[in-house]
Amino acid sequence: MAADGLPNEIRVNGNLLLSNIVHQPFGEPKSWVWGNNQAYARSFDSDSRLKTTA
Repeated sequence: MAADGLPNEIRVNGNLLLSNIVHQPFGEPKSWVWGNNQAYARSFDSDSRLKTTA
């Protein structure tokens, strides 16, 4: 758990599912790394609406 109270990794039955989770100011996950080391990122507009994913 990060200092802001939001998770920075997720495990299921001890297996790493997501790591390096970065959040937007209001809590939406912005980017993470899957358990297979594939990075995922998304961007948001100024109204916090999803804009792009990669």
